[in-house]
Amino acid sequence: MEILIKRRLIIYFILLLIYILGLLNFFFPVLRFQYQIANQIFVLFLLFIPWILVVKGFPLKSLLLKIINVIILIIPCLIAIPFAFIIFIGIVTFSYQYAFMPIHHLNLKSSFITAYQTNGGATTACGIVVRQEKKIFPGILLVKQLYKEYPREDILIKRVSDNVIEFGEKRFVLKRNVYIP
Repeated sequence: MEILIKRRLIIYFILLLIYILGLLNFFFPVLRFQYQIANQIFVLFLLFIPWILVVKGFPLKSLLLKIINVIILIIPCLIAIPFAFIIFIGIVTFSYQYAFMPIHHLNLKSSFITAYQTNGGATTACGIVVRQEKKIFPGILLVKQLYKEYPREDILIKRVSDNVIEFGEKRFVLKRNVYIP
């Protein structure tokens, strides 16, 4: 019985770690899937983790720990509901394709530069996000955001040399492995 409780706690803390790292990656992108639909499904999974953690917290021995678990996780659970609904509708209607649409692509020796047009949401005009991306596993990209501007509808990316690109009036010296020279 004690081994079962230890396994549940290990699973609980692994899910908690995935949730925290996933949220950090959502706001400060480092890893992304190559296909936008996979990113959407992963975020949908991420939004259900607080619900799973609430259920996984019930076998805790102490009533105080159960109450603390529910109190801490109730806000992420309630916040997750509308976001999960919006993401699910986006997946079903394929509107995720227009929210973050690649418009320019530039291949480099070890990575590539992609410019995305974002829809900006309901209250903002279109914007541009430029990222350096490198495949680290099939379907998984290491990502570094180079530039972001709202409002803007298009951008021209030029290669100046092997590791230097230019767009607008900005010039960037790129690292070979995105973050590591």
